[in-house]
Parts: sequence; structure tokens; C-alpha cells
Amino acid sequence: MAVQNKQWHFNVGLPDGVDADTRVRIAADAIATVVSRTKSKKNIWGRKFVRYTKAYAKRKGVGRTSVNLTLSNDMLTSIRLLNRRKNNLKIGFVAGSKENAKAEGNMLGTYGKPTPVQSPRKFLGMTSKEIVALVKRHAPEFTRSEILDAQTNPTIATTK
Repeated sequence: MAVQNKQWHFNVGLPDGVDADTRVRIAADAIATVVSRTKSKKNIWGRKFVRYTKAYAKRKGVGRTSVNLTLSNDMLTSIRLLNRRKNNLKIGFVAGSKENAKAEGNMLGTYGKPTPVQSPRKFLGMTSKEIVALVKRHAPEFTRSEILDAQTNPTIATTK
């Protein structure tokens, strides 16, 4: 696998005044959104994932276009709320875990190699539009502008 000492995660910024219970519900909904979108074979921006290579598809016994990152289902079920602060939710994988390494391979296109071997499959993160809809679903009192202003950290997976 690729370098496993970096934690793959994304952030959902929250406006001042979102209570603790609502933060937990927003995090659960964010995770469900990422998992559902990924299982529907789409990346963060709604585009289809790059096809599997012929060799990989043959070795795993799957079609080249059946890319939904759920061969074992372990990676997607390992997405967690890593940290919940007053104004920020950190969502992703436990550093050093096998699933974190799998996420890195997909996000960078390295798949266990030191350099990219194929186009990445960017699945971990949310667009600003998704975040606004998500927060408004659980905290409708906040405006779109207030929610967007709270997005100070990367909403697409990073290791920083």
C-alpha cells in the first residue's frame, strides 16, 4: 500500500451556534452522503469513476465499469467522525489503518505504488453545494452565506 502515516480526511465547517447533537447528525449524514455517492459509482463532482484496468478486473472477477470502491466494503464502512469541534467536523479514516491506505491509493491513483499508476478516484469529500444542503437539512436557521463562510478547511480529502 501507499504511505500510511498521513490521515485522509475532509472537513465540514459549521457556523457558530450549531449544538452538539446537531453536529453528530450532520456528521452521520455527511458520511452517508459520501458512501451513497461512492456506491453509485460517482466521484465528489458527480462524474463516473475511472474504469478498472483489465488485469485488476480479471483478478477480482468484476467488470471494468463496476467501479464503486466496495469490493470488500471495508473501506467505506471505515469512514468515521474523527473530531467534532464547535465549528468543524473532521471526517475520514484512522491514520495508519489499512482502509486509510486504500483511501490514499484511490485519492492519489497510486494503488500501492510510489507514484500514480492510474487516474485517481476522488471520493472522500463534499462539494460546497452538498455541504450547504446538508447543514440546512439539520440546521435550517443558517443562511447559505453563513454556511459557506464557515468552510475554512478543505472540504475535499487532504492529509494536512
